[in-house]
Amino acid sequence: MANTSVQQRRYLQILAHLLGWALLVFITTMPFTDDFTISNYFWVKYILQLSLLVCTFYFNSNVLIPNLLFSHKKTVQYVLSVVACVVAVSFINYRLDDLLGLEKLVEQAFDQIKKLQLPIKHPLPIGSWPSRVFPVVSSLVILGFSTSITVINKWYEDAEVQKELEKEKISSELSFLKTQINPHFFFNTLNNIYALTLIDGEQAREAIHKLSRLMRYVLYDTQHESTSLSKEIDFMKDYVQLMKLRLSSSVEVNFSYPAHYRDVSIAPMILLPFVENTFKHGVSNIEKSQIEISLEQTNDTVVFRTENNLLTQKSTSVEEPNGIGLTNTRRRLDLLYPMRHRLEVSEDEKKYRVRLEINTNPQSNP
Repeated sequence: MANTSVQQRRYLQILAHLLGWALLVFITTMPFTDDFTISNYFWVKYILQLSLLVCTFYFNSNVLIPNLLFSHKKTVQYVLSVVACVVAVSFINYRLDDLLGLEKLVEQAFDQIKKLQLPIKHPLPIGSWPSRVFPVVSSLVILGFSTSITVINKWYEDAEVQKELEKEKISSELSFLKTQINPHFFFNTLNNIYALTLIDGEQAREAIHKLSRLMRYVLYDTQHESTSLSKEIDFMKDYVQLMKLRLSSSVEVNFSYPAHYRDVSIAPMILLPFVENTFKHGVSNIEKSQIEISLEQTNDTVVFRTENNLLTQKSTSVEEPNGIGLTNTRRRLDLLYPMRHRLEVSEDEKKYRVRLEINTNPQSNP
């Protein structure tokens, strides 16, 4: 896809150059096409002069600018080279007039036209100061266009490269964050199943079955940039049921979501760390505790909430360094939903609350 885009841009540049030169030929020859009948030597000079300007244009864009202005930042050498080009072009133009004898040919043509009393659009006489200045001005204009176009193309290409590098950086960073989140989740879950085998073998087998479904989701669905909201909800349902198998009756867990919702795309496992956190820090075998998990949807906006008790014996705070899952989720949210999410974390004496709002429409204005 990238190679196709580069080729298309290259073809467009070639077409633009051809059209530009064709327009220049049309403008510069239009005054002479009707009734200017000077010798063919005039057209020879015109073709040579145009060829000289074309060579100057591409010599500047393909040699001088890349080797002096861009590569080594030799601005003084570049300016001197441009001046040398202008002098060379002007000198060659003057020599062409002498070699082709255009001044005498023009005078003879005008004498003949006067005798025949034919109307003609008189050009500036060859040898007058405007005609002498014209090669200098034309070469400066061509060099100016060449420099402007080359610099703009370079700026555009650099911007494209920077954009690709940024995308690759974000992609690699997201992959790195996923590799941290997934093992973190499995370590917690395997510990739960191990504890369950000591209590009830049947429930342990059921837990292993549920874990296999979760692993399938993690191994396959999380490899894509996005998944459906329905799959994410099913994943959290399995996770909550798995966690409830080892909980005592002193813990109440409620997970609510709309009976009917739009199945929008969402980043896989972007909500799980908040659910994990409620079980990690809001469950006690001694104290009564309650976990509330809810998901709401309004148009393209998904609002996810969690709430859990603050226990007397508090676990490590999620803001501390070893809260790996939530720390990385914050970073994933910044990368995947820039200016399209709002994360609010609050707590009082009894409750710890998280509210996450995600606009799942990538076309929406922040």
